[in-house]
Amino acid sequence: MKWNVICDFDGTISIPDTTDLLLHHFADERWHEIETEWEKGVIGTAECMQRQIELLCCSKEDLDALIATISIDPAFPAFLRLCREYNLPIAIASDGLDYVIHSVLQQYGLDDIPVTANRLVFEEEGRYHLNSPNVASTCASGSGVCKCQVAKGMTNNGAAILYVGDGRSDYCVSLEQADLVLAKASLLKYCLARNIEHRAIAGFGDATVILQSMLEKESRRAVSALSVAGEKVK
Repeated sequence: MKWNVICDFDGTISIPDTTDLLLHHFADERWHEIETEWEKGVIGTAECMQRQIELLCCSKEDLDALIATISIDPAFPAFLRLCREYNLPIAIASDGLDYVIHSVLQQYGLDDIPVTANRLVFEEEGRYHLNSPNVASTCASGSGVCKCQVAKGMTNNGAAILYVGDGRSDYCVSLEQADLVLAKASLLKYCLARNIEHRAIAGFGDATVILQSMLEKESRRAVSALSVAGEKVK
């Protein structure tokens, strides 16, 4: 089986939720009220993010200094190498901020991974707003980035979807598009509750072991099938 691999970023590749980190440092307390509205289902994810980002107030220099402190799962580079060793297409689909994601990846020399995310737009006097060029009116979660659309865009090669994630923005794509989910945190509970095909992980260390095992088994099956076909030809 050939796989297309899609990874969430915040809380999956990055160790903190990077958007929450920015809000804690640079937004006024109203962002918590907006978060509560979202948690209660009063507003969708896209509206929540747009309103919260408008509360940010900081210089680009201060923003960059905070981004420079963001860590990633130390096992992610090995997972990425494994995908590339087996020529598996890999992409990041995030309902977070493109500028933050690209900056963090660049710090680790990983900035050649395709990223689909919301666009952070810099305004005057340290203000910001959010553009969501990948929003979809049909998105069940109301996200600024419809991860189901990202998954659909990767399936033109006929490969299955392996999705790696941890949270609410990963629910819809895990249910509707993924053939297998590597899940942690609230996404794991979601997969269990809905009988979604999944494997539990604590991080990319587990994800790498699981994927390696899957790929090796598939390689052995392919070799075995070729051997049987060769015997039949004889």
